[in-house]
Amino acid sequence: MESENILEAKQVSVAFRIAGKFQKAIYDIDLRLRRG
Repeated sequence: MESENILEAKQVSVAFRIAGKFQKAIYDIDLRLRRG
């Protein structure tokens, strides 16, 4: 039971990391479009 919770926590942290990179990429593209 506990090992499942640890696995789930790892998946959530990975998902947050991917979402963060995705959000940063969108932000960078948005900045370029506004400047250009």
